[in-house]
Formats: sequence, structure tokens, C-alpha cells
Amino acid sequence: IGGMMIAVICGLYVAHCFLLRLEARVLYEGMFRLRQKLYTHLLIQPLAFFSGKRTGELVHRVVSDSSVFEDNAVYLFSDLPFELLTVAGVLTLMALTDFRLAVIIVFFLIIASLVSAYVGRPLPTLRKSLQAVGAAFTARLQEALSGVRTVKSFGRERHEIARLDEGNQRLLTLDLKEGRVEAFLLPVF
Repeated sequence: IGGMMIAVICGLYVAHCFLLRLEARVLYEGMFRLRQKLYTHLLIQPLAFFSGKRTGELVHRVVSDSSVFEDNAVYLFSDLPFELLTVAGVLTLMALTDFRLAVIIVFFLIIASLVSAYVGRPLPTLRKSLQAVGAAFTARLQEALSGVRTVKSFGRERHEIARLDEGNQRLLTLDLKEGRVEAFLLPVF
């Protein structure tokens, strides 16, 4: 049994290493293609498209959307499969050891999944709001920095700082809301 356990651990190690290498390749090539599609799509737009858009918002979308893709892809390709293998292995060992205990644990896993699905409902909306507010903040910051000579020549530093503080406060409020939802959600597991 000890030898089998060591063999399983070695097999998991090799599989995990392979999966991480595959993940890195898929993830970074996917990010490359996503960034390429985003800036290509932006640059081929007609000039009228840019009249209603702020440069900072567009830049934020390219950079931030790539970051969101990276975060979600890491979870899907690395964490989730390893977690599923771990749960399957533990449940198999539990079922072989004590079937009744395994059934009870599966029942609690189902309850935890239902609770997390209910508690986590606001997360997609919050994340979308965070993207929009983050884009507006980045646009405001980019405008303030690109026009810093004008701002300084008219002594408008405090005004620009106040406007940036307002956007930064909105980001903080949304981040804290997301943190509260995740604080309820993560301990369920």
C-alpha cells in the first residue's frame, strides 16, 4: 500500500508538471492572440468610432480583458482539474474505507455547491461593473497625465486629484462588495 501511495504521488507529480507546461503554453498563446485581436479590432475601426471613446478606456479594455482572461484560464486549466482529481481520489478512498461516510460527504458537497451558486450570483455583475469603472478611471488618469502641462499651467492639480479620487473611491466600493461576496463564498469549500 505504501508503494502504491508513492507511485500515485509520483504519477500525480508528473501529470501536474505536464499540465502546468500545457497550461502555460495555452494561456500565454491565448493571451497573445486575445491582445492581438483586441488592438487589431480597435485600429481598424472608422474614425467616427473614436470620437465617442476615450483613449484610456480603450487601453484599459485591452490590458484588463487580457488580465481577466489570464486569471480565469489559470483556474480552468490548472486549479480546477487538480482540485477535481483530488476530490475524486479522496472520495474513492473514502468510499473504499467507509461508504456511508462518503455518501454523507457527497451530500455536504452538493449542499456547499448549491449555497455557493446562490451566494456567488452577484459576482459576474460586480466584475462587469468593476471593468466599466476601471476603464473610466484609467481614461481619467490617462487624460490627466497626458494633459499634465495644461493642468499645471492652470493650477488644476487639486481638481484633477479630486476627480481621480472619486473614480478610485468607486473602484474601492466595488472591490469591497466583491470581497464581501467572496468572503461568504470561499469558506463554504
